Amino acid sequence: MSFDPERSSTNGNESPELEDVDSPWAAPSADKRKVEVVLVTGSSGFLGQHVVKLLQELDKNVKEIRLFDIKPYENKLKHSTEKPMKATVGDICNAKAVQEAFAGVDCVIHTAALVDCTIFPDAEAMEAVNVEGTRTVIDACIRQNVPYLVFTSTVDVVVSSNHIFFGAENTTFTPKHFLMGPYAETKHRAEQLVLQANQRVLADAS
Repeated sequence: MSFDPERSSTNGNESPELEDVDSPWAAPSADKRKVEVVLVTGSSGFLGQHVVKLLQELDKNVKEIRLFDIKPYENKLKHSTEKPMKATVGDICNAKAVQEAFAGVDCVIHTAALVDCTIFPDAEAMEAVNVEGTRTVIDACIRQNVPYLVFTSTVDVVVSSNHIFFGAENTTFTPKHFLMGPYAETKHRAEQLVLQANQRVLADAS
């Protein structure tokens, strides 16, 4: 399973160069599987809806979009539905349901998460969804031979009471105390699980 972090560099005021490709997986090398079936967890949420819209309207290489969320999917953004979509109502904490949904998938975009930034957040619920749910997603990818997993984290994993100047992935660090409390902590731990799973061998030994 591959995890390819976005990389860019700038020199002064110069903008980073962008490759002219149709999608990040438009021209796979001989040893990489073509991405045609993409599953989006948390597809009914704000971020998930926009990801589905982009897959429908901008990525011509994707042939089928699968949706997995605890809530039924509604096309609130009125995006194109030209590509076939298969929606499954399920919980990412349910290993059996997740593994069944991931069968035959080329790439999983994992946006499902529980956000609770109230005065008294439900830390246990966020632990179950954000950490253990992500662990379930990773395990299902391995068991169902899904070669690509895209994890959406949050800027809150690097936000503390200190100011961030010229922040980038190589200039920000994990704070001792997360400003957004258990939400940021659980998302950070989920990040670590995904990074540790990078280059793991899948069930079919690929």
